[in-house]
Amino acid sequence: MKLIKTEEIRKRLSMPLPGWQAQRLMAPSYREEEMAAAMERMPDAAKSAVLILLVEKNGDLYVPFIKRAVYQGVHSGQISLPGGRFDTGDKDVLATALRETEEEIGIDRRIPVVLGSLSPLYIPPSNFMVYPFVAAFSGTPVYKKDDNEVREIVEIPLKAFFEKDNISEKTFESSSSGKQKNAPYFNVGGLEIWGATAMIISEFIEIIR
Repeated sequence: MKLIKTEEIRKRLSMPLPGWQAQRLMAPSYREEEMAAAMERMPDAAKSAVLILLVEKNGDLYVPFIKRAVYQGVHSGQISLPGGRFDTGDKDVLATALRETEEEIGIDRRIPVVLGSLSPLYIPPSNFMVYPFVAAFSGTPVYKKDDNEVREIVEIPLKAFFEKDNISEKTFESSSSGKQKNAPYFNVGGLEIWGATAMIISEFIEIIR
């Protein structure tokens, strides 16, 4: 895969986004069922934000993901992008994404160059509306994980998400129902990335494909 320049990514993110048409490519089979059951709660959804941080290394782009700590909650132990809940001290959801990235993986919020945003994504089990952003990091990042929230930080080459052999489907436990249901996932870097994180990545991949 030829390295795409950050200015080209910025340009594409400024155009109309594919939204659900791209997200649905990696959506769990029960997504529409969950959405229908959560329609009444959606207007009161809490805001959160995540960051796709692009790090250039050896002519390739990499993205840091986190393995979440195990705790009492619907996202316990999952693989996700750095991010979290909007705080009243945040100027906006972009500030949330940068602050949470600094807190979770140690990247100074002043350093990443923000390239744009993706389509918001609603998460029924936790009643969160997630706002994804994309930023570029220049240089070699020095990660420092928050031991309370993060078990491990893993960098994955962006090109791995373009390979069809890295997309599979299996049964996962639905956080909302506790039942085993089918969902597509990215099998990359020894990680199984599915659910909202996979849907966010799916839209980004379609934009820069």
